[in-house]
Amino acid sequence: MADTASPDAAELAKAVQALSDKEAIREQIYLYCRGVNRLQTTMVGAAFHADATDNHGMFVGGVKEFLEVGEKFAAAPNSPIRLTLRRRRDVQPSG
Repeated sequence: MADTASPDAAELAKAVQALSDKEAIREQIYLYCRGVNRLQTTMVGAAFHADATDNHGMFVGGVKEFLEVGEKFAAAPNSPIRLTLRRRRDVQPSG
């Protein structure tokens, strides 16, 4: 039988932190999607860091500019298309 050592407290803490970080990212994605679904730019903006850069291909820029562009698209009939796809999130330790 292979020797499988139990993870120590530091390894468990690191694993729990990684799961917590990934869940926090997932919650921000859901916040963004809810804001888009409800056409609420305040909610969409809350999903971003203040200094974030958004890259939607046709648009690359800051959050304020992104929200302004989004409001124009939202005003068009049948414009909002939202997909919440499975995305990989690699969490890198800070510091």
